[in-house]
Amino acid sequence: MRKAPIVAIGILAFLGCEPSRADPPVYTVVSGAEVRIIFTTQLNPDCSSTGQITIRVTGKPSGGTIYLRNEKSYSSFPDDNSLSECNKKRVPGVGAYYKANDGFVGADSGTLEMIFPDGYEQTMDFQVIVK
Repeated sequence: MRKAPIVAIGILAFLGCEPSRADPPVYTVVSGAEVRIIFTTQLNPDCSSTGQITIRVTGKPSGGTIYLRNEKSYSSFPDDNSLSECNKKRVPGVGAYYKANDGFVGADSGTLEMIFPDGYEQTMDFQVIVK
């Protein structure tokens, strides 16, 4: 029997729950600097990637820019998950970063749409406080 791949969303550790659109995560960053909004991955049982994740910026921030990077980072599966062993090593995925415009100070926000190789789709709103 083929085991279905499991989606891991690092940093925010949703652990299978979609973020509430009424209560988006809030990040703080210094003007001109960047902060990682999310690292997301979808893994096979052997910790290899199931394929490329597509992230689209569907709500563009006004005081900064979103950058996407294919990268390796640590997943955050709970201890009772069969993929928790993958947390001990860097795994392939996509990071989404917010970079504040030089001189911009204030509140900003955006929306990301993530589409995974297995067809799972997730939308994530976020807020950034730029100081």
